[in-house]
Amino acid sequence: MDNGIQLILTRQMTKSTLSRLREEHQFHCPQCEGRMWLRLGDVRIPHFAHRAGSECRTEFAEGESETHLAGKQLLYEMFSNLGLPTGMETRIKSINQRPDLLVEKDGRPHAIEFQCSPIPRSLVSKRTEGFLSLDIGAHWIPATPGSWGGPGPSVRMRSIPDFIQIFYRHDGTAGKYVMTFDPLTAHFYYFNHPMHVSGQSYIGKTVALPYTDQHFPFAVPARPDPDTFRRYLKEYAKRRKAFLDRRILLNRKGINDPLLRACYENGVMIGRLSPYIGVPTLHAERYAVHAAEWQAQFVFLLASHGALGRWKNPGMIGKFLRKHPADRGEGRQAVEAYARFLERSGITTMDDLMRREVLSDESVRLLWNDFLANQSEN
Repeated sequence: MDNGIQLILTRQMTKSTLSRLREEHQFHCPQCEGRMWLRLGDVRIPHFAHRAGSECRTEFAEGESETHLAGKQLLYEMFSNLGLPTGMETRIKSINQRPDLLVEKDGRPHAIEFQCSPIPRSLVSKRTEGFLSLDIGAHWIPATPGSWGGPGPSVRMRSIPDFIQIFYRHDGTAGKYVMTFDPLTAHFYYFNHPMHVSGQSYIGKTVALPYTDQHFPFAVPARPDPDTFRRYLKEYAKRRKAFLDRRILLNRKGINDPLLRACYENGVMIGRLSPYIGVPTLHAERYAVHAAEWQAQFVFLLASHGALGRWKNPGMIGKFLRKHPADRGEGRQAVEAYARFLERSGITTMDDLMRREVLSDESVRLLWNDFLANQSEN
C-alpha cells in the first residue's frame, strides 16, 4: 500500500473493508512498484491487477484461475494459523522466481507451489532446482482433479493424469502417494499406494484431510497393510475381468486382435485365462496396457519354446521385448519380475498354469512383497 505495508487478501476481509481500503489507499506492485488496482467484482475473488499493457503483468500471475486464487488464500490462511511466517507471491531475486507462498519453518524458508494447470516435468525440475540451490524447501501441491469428487469407497480405481503423476511423493515408510488440494471443499485429498491397472488408471486409497487439520511438514499416509492390499487385489480382479470381457464384446479386429489371436493359437479361451496371467507384479506399470495383455504374450512365447521354466535362457526375454517393448522405461525388469513370480509360485508348465483357478496364499504373499517394493521406488 502507499504506507509501505504489504496487503495480502484473505477470506476474512469483508467486501466493505476492502472497499474502504480501496477508497483510502493506493496500491503498488512489490516487484515493479507500478500502480495496481484492487478488483472487487461480484463474480471473481477480490484480487490486484496491473494497468493494461504493464510489462509486469506476466510475471505477477495475473489471469490466474479462480481455483488458484482461492487455493493460495486458503493455504496462506492455513500456514498463518499454524503460526508460521508466510508471504504470498514473494519474489526471490537471485533466481528470479516467485513461489505462490514462501513459508518459514524453524529458520528455513519453504516455497509452496499450488499448481492448477498442466506443467512440463522439466519446468517443475528447473524451478525446484532453483529453490534448492538456495536451500529453500520446494513443495508442489497439484489441484485435486474434478473427477475425484463424489462419494464412494476409499479403495477404488481413479484416473491419474500424467500431470498429477509428476507430483508423486515417496516416503521411506509410507510409500508412494500424491497429495492434492481442493479449495472448493477446503480439503487435501491423498491418493495413496497406487497400483497400476492400465493407461492412466490406478487403484489406490483416497483419504480426505480438512485443511484445518493439516500441519507442516505435511501429513503422510500410514504404511500399507496386508488387509488393504487384499482389498486392492479384489478391485484389481474386478477390473481384470472387465478388461477381458470388453476385449471379447467390443473387439473390432476379430481374430486379428493380437491377444485374441494368441489365445486362439494356444487353445485358450480369453475369458478363462489363468488368474496368474494379468497380475500386478513389480514394475508392471512399465507397460501402459493391462498386465494381462503382455503377460499372456510372454507366457505363450515361453510355451512355444517348451516350458515356462526356460525364461532364463539367453535371449528369451530379449526376443519378447523386441516384439513387445515397454512404454515407460526399461521393460526387462517388469518381464523378469513376472517370470520370477511364476517360478516362485511353482509354475513351470502351461498345463500347470491353466489348472490353477485361484491365486494361492503364497502367490498373494509374493504379490504383496512386489507391491511393497513398488512403493519404495522413486
